[in-house]
Amino acid sequence: MDFKSKKTISLSSHGINNSRIFYQLSSEDLHQITVLNKLGEEVDSGALAVNTGEFTGRSPMDRFIVKDNITDDKVWWGDVNISFKSSEFDELYKRVIKYLDGKSLYVRDCFACADPSNKLSVRIINEYPWSNMFAYNMFLRPLENELNSFKQDWTVINAPGFLAVSKRDKTRQHNFSILNFSKKIAKALKKAVSCNRIGLSVIGLEVPHAHVHLIPLNSMDDVNFKKKVKVSDKEFQDLAKSINSFL
Repeated sequence: MDFKSKKTISLSSHGINNSRIFYQLSSEDLHQITVLNKLGEEVDSGALAVNTGEFTGRSPMDRFIVKDNITDDKVWWGDVNISFKSSEFDELYKRVIKYLDGKSLYVRDCFACADPSNKLSVRIINEYPWSNMFAYNMFLRPLENELNSFKQDWTVINAPGFLAVSKRDKTRQHNFSILNFSKKIAKALKKAVSCNRIGLSVIGLEVPHAHVHLIPLNSMDDVNFKKKVKVSDKEFQDLAKSINSFL
């Protein structure tokens, strides 16, 4: 049985280039794919029953937030908000993407919160069809015209088949969820400033105090800190407002 997406999208910005993408499938299609792939069973009532595996509920000790210049003094760190190094996140992210690349993936663009002033656009990338069905039920579904102009504020990458190696990946055990605000701000910066990409530079690693810079790049020459660009206070404020509008 062939299940066709409403349109073709690319996940190359995430490093995923070799996967078959199923985009915005209906709950009926996701239900059928789950059953056909023996990832779940249809019970007498017609509902879908899935064995979620080892972890059947929330795992609060395995939820992390990337600690960097943006979150350092904004998050109440402790047993609830557990810190995770930015460099270690990047390495783990690469391994997750490598694991997903080449698999069939299920992608859903959706909204959180109905209030227009607080509505968030979320793109969810799932390894399993039933996980995408969960997102179909959980979030607000965009209209066709909203999908045409959809730009995500947040991206959720869900790879339950990837098992972390705690010694290598710096997690507590093989399951984890990690929130990275810097990646979100980098995307907002790219929308606010005309550039090809956003670079990250860490200055001051040889001293106890370091700065993390997110830099709009059109070429590697833009990383040259010897070049000084003067802007007025108003220009700084306008840029800050523009970046904030995309967060």
